[in-house]
Amino acid sequence: MYSDLNYNPETGVVTSTKRKIYTDSVGYLRIRDGKKSILLHRAIWAIVHGSVPNEIDHINHNRQDNRLANLRNCTRKDNMRNKPLLAKNISGCHGVRWEKGKWRVRISHGRNIHLGYFTDLEEAILTRKLAEKEYGYHDNHGSVQV
Repeated sequence: MYSDLNYNPETGVVTSTKRKIYTDSVGYLRIRDGKKSILLHRAIWAIVHGSVPNEIDHINHNRQDNRLANLRNCTRKDNMRNKPLLAKNISGCHGVRWEKGKWRVRISHGRNIHLGYFTDLEEAILTRKLAEKEYGYHDNHGSVQV
């Protein structure tokens, strides 16, 4: 299926003699397969493991880093527990936002869980980070996207 792709798992670099490799509008590498486009990290997973899972996470949030060590098979839930921090976030932490004159903290665990209102931002962030540990979030969750 992907016999024309040459993949180096140490560097993540893929070359092809037949297909065009390009960056899409949201920063993922893709390959053109006839009229269809395929996410390159999914093709890589198929080359290495023989099948493609529903979700593949780029652990370090870099959508173009397709080193095998940076890709993991995970559930949608686990993938969402390793999201980069959005550029518009003003608190510097997922789940911490300014509301009603205080820092509101919440976390998602099947449903949104309210963790409290805080006047001190550091206390709010600490509360959120402790909850992330308790609910099994990835250590890289909330780091800045590269």
